Amino acid sequence: MFGRFVTLVMVLAAGTLGAAPLRVALYVDDGCRGTGLLRWAEIFRDSPDAELKLVSGQDIRDGALDDRELLVMPGGWGGPQYAAMGDKGADKLRAFVANGGAYFGTCCGIAIALNEEPDFGKRLKMLPLKRVVAPNRGGVTATVKFNRRGADWLGIREGDWKIRYHNGPVVQPADPVPLCMELEVLATMNCELAQVGPVVGPMYGTPAAVRAKYGKGTMLAFNCHPEVFPSTREIIVGGVRALTGRTIRLVEQPLKPRGAERVGYFTDKVRSDKAFVEEYFRLRADPEIDVVPVKYVLRQGGK
Repeated sequence: MFGRFVTLVMVLAAGTLGAAPLRVALYVDDGCRGTGLLRWAEIFRDSPDAELKLVSGQDIRDGALDDRELLVMPGGWGGPQYAAMGDKGADKLRAFVANGGAYFGTCCGIAIALNEEPDFGKRLKMLPLKRVVAPNRGGVTATVKFNRRGADWLGIREGDWKIRYHNGPVVQPADPVPLCMELEVLATMNCELAQVGPVVGPMYGTPAAVRAKYGKGTMLAFNCHPEVFPSTREIIVGGVRALTGRTIRLVEQPLKPRGAERVGYFTDKVRSDKAFVEEYFRLRADPEIDVVPVKYVLRQGGK
């Protein structure tokens, strides 16, 4: 009996090691912004357990999600992201999830899925949530509190986490969505932030991470950026595992040799397309260049 048990464990382990890579699509087109996009690309391109495809709005319209298991929607602006896909691409995206695909969104990845129609662009209307009217909350480290359900589902510790936040939507319940059959709050904001202007509507206690069933598929969306800090990327690993049943290994890149030229790769207010991502990885592969994503450039005079 013990021998059969050992054999079974060995067979299961061999099957896991020999499994085909997780097929991931990462949206890269108008509306993307910030270092989070490159961090997402690093996670999946470096992992031996994933096969990454960069997809534009046109790619989505043309059926690029048909052979994917997981779609990642990164940070930026929801209006331009929706506009790049158009109504046809939005229909394709919704069908991908409804037919069993997995959706992982961060920051704008939750904003674009809200059930609202703001003045600055259309939304996918996949989650029964809407934005709280709020000022510029800023780019900071936020305190996010995972409840017991969130910790268990993601396989992480319960309680407070320090996670990168940059103007992510503060959300509250909205009208039901026909195909969204259940919504769970996995984590809440355990802080109050307001960089510019008076606070309009509270942040404290509002959803920071939600899980939803949409048709046959599952959605996981954050209003913050767990992909950015190395200390929070285990949340990404847990989210991928919960969404797909697959485990991806994080691979830490070796340090560049002393004397490598340090290059800042500006990620703010530029067109984030496939070429933008590929050029970053080209520089990153050069042993004589130590490339670092940067969001802000301080010009002469501090402007």
